[in-house]
Amino acid sequence: MMTTNFVPIKSDKFDFYISKYQVTMQEYLAFAKETHSHYPEWIQEDHNCNLETGSDDLYEEVNFEDDAPVVGVSWEDAQAYCVWLSQKESKNYRLPTEAEWQYACKAGTSSPYSCDEDEVARHAWYFENALGEAHTVGSKKPNPWGLYDMNGNVWEWCQDTWSESYDETATTEAFSNANDDRRVLRGGSWFDSKENASSTARHKYALDFCYVDVGFRVLYEKA
Repeated sequence: MMTTNFVPIKSDKFDFYISKYQVTMQEYLAFAKETHSHYPEWIQEDHNCNLETGSDDLYEEVNFEDDAPVVGVSWEDAQAYCVWLSQKESKNYRLPTEAEWQYACKAGTSSPYSCDEDEVARHAWYFENALGEAHTVGSKKPNPWGLYDMNGNVWEWCQDTWSESYDETATTEAFSNANDDRRVLRGGSWFDSKENASSTARHKYALDFCYVDVGFRVLYEKA
């Protein structure tokens, strides 16, 4: 991933670089093919969602263009991608914590979205405007800090385990829940309502969960 595709986020609480775009099909599949592992479930051999041999057609209508966001990858897959990319580029890539994600998404705004409500359709892909699929990353307008698809397109994995309520005072530490290993997803998707694409909407699934509207983005910190 080119460093020019990262936006610096710096405040009294945060100091990191987050990718402008969700990880794409091309980027993720380069990792899967090089490591011969962590294939999206629509490629996995003997998986019922395999596009060629499976009985489940869940991914049949997915946008598989190189610059579409990768989908069908779990939290564990996203973690493995971060490890691979870190070794490849000598940077500490990881998933954002929920607090980092929300801070970057809101981009200094206090409204439900990082834009005026009557402008949401120009910034986000969600069920009512996405025509049944994810779209090329960066094809809508960015938020005020130059980040694309923070609202909508595909849900994004965060580092944290699930908590029933979000801690507004949280900073860089990922929340860890010893009684629940489900992981946080943020941002909404093409498959969900406009309301789920808000800057504070939250979701959770098991760390091995995959779906047609679940992807991720990465960040890194300076060494």
